[in-house]
Amino acid sequence: MRPPLAICIPTYARAERLERLLATLAVEAPDVPVLVADNASRDDTAQLLHRLARPGLAVHRHAENLGAIANIRWLLSHAPDAEHVWMICDDDLPAPGSVASVLELLVAEDPDWLHLPHCWLDPNGTVVNRSPCPPALERYDGSGALYRAYGHWLTFGSAAVIRRDALARAARSVETANAYAPLVWFVNAAGTGTCIVAPFVGVHAGTEITWADRVGAIVGGDYPALYEEVLAQHVDELAFAASLDHLYGSDWGADIWRSRSREQLSDVRRRFPSSRVLRRIDAERCAVADDSVRLVQLAAEITESDRDEAAALRLMGETAFADGDTTAALDLLVTSVLADPLDVESWSDLGVVRHARGQVQGALEALSIALGIAPGHEDARANLATIGALTS
Repeated sequence: MRPPLAICIPTYARAERLERLLATLAVEAPDVPVLVADNASRDDTAQLLHRLARPGLAVHRHAENLGAIANIRWLLSHAPDAEHVWMICDDDLPAPGSVASVLELLVAEDPDWLHLPHCWLDPNGTVVNRSPCPPALERYDGSGALYRAYGHWLTFGSAAVIRRDALARAARSVETANAYAPLVWFVNAAGTGTCIVAPFVGVHAGTEITWADRVGAIVGGDYPALYEEVLAQHVDELAFAASLDHLYGSDWGADIWRSRSREQLSDVRRRFPSSRVLRRIDAERCAVADDSVRLVQLAAEITESDRDEAAALRLMGETAFADGDTTAALDLLVTSVLADPLDVESWSDLGVVRHARGQVQGALEALSIALGIAPGHEDARANLATIGALTS
């Protein structure tokens, strides 16, 4: 009988972290077969793996570095014989007790894709971010339904447990150069099968991003490319645009697009016109660049319904602010500029609310955008002068 689970670990030149992971698995998963694919590491990884040799731990070392995607492709194509495969990157760890819980779920549910909620910990062990974690087991019919529910959280490769044979076939047969290649193979492997989400945190991840120098190209380029490459078979443009809004809706997301050219932004907006966040970022950049021609084009995209929605939200935000509820006011005004990113009154009000909450730089940015849209707007100009005087 095949074991219910095998664990696959891609690694490159992180011997210390790999040792931590293997030590954890030796305690948490002593009977689970493990395969490590060493991508020709130049540190002490080879010596470490020789020292930690034990039954159930298999090692393959490439003669030369294949690149991250090719290493993972080889790994998943040669996964140990088991019903399911859990790929855990060398800098991540299964949460305490999660391997046993995963094994129980696999035996009980036999899913095509098990998604594990996860959290990121700083070096002190403090949680700095986490993915959604449902209170009870969730079931979805196919990759598309799972994606509509969890969106970009699925890109975290260490959070997926996939049926082994289907995943090996996908890794062997589906060509991709996308930085999110594992997700391409996960989606293909699970297809229209049963997908479940665990009601517990399964993975603890570190905060270091090995591709930090390429974050703009990957998050702003490779992620949108997932739609045409694989997800269009499972979700429509509206659903994917909604996931873009969730991914890019934070200040971090806006910073991603500040590192990309306006032509690159326009290309993604053309492909996903339903994304309100990308439309707002487009308006911000045009306002800052004093691009009156593009602002006129954007104005033509905004419907009467958008304007009415923005005005209603703005009035609610102003009322909340007058009542002293700056949290509600901020949320309402942020939503207002999503509905109509050229609503100067909303941007001006947003600047005032941000300043009241101590977000000085954000306040100045909002007011600068307001004046970029309408240089003669008296309230925005007065608010900018007042805040500038207070902060000088």
